[in-house]
Amino acid sequence: MSYDEMARLDVLNVIQGINSEAEYVEFRNMLARYFADKAQKAIDAM
Repeated sequence: MSYDEMARLDVLNVIQGINSEAEYVEFRNMLARYFADKAQKAIDAM
């Protein structure tokens, strides 16, 4: 199994545990922060 397939399964497992709008918003914000941090690190490395 590839890393992207494992990541998809992990994300699906997390999504199944979301039971409220607040949890959904928290999850969405967590992903946004993660990708913003990755982008910032790439910019800083340039």
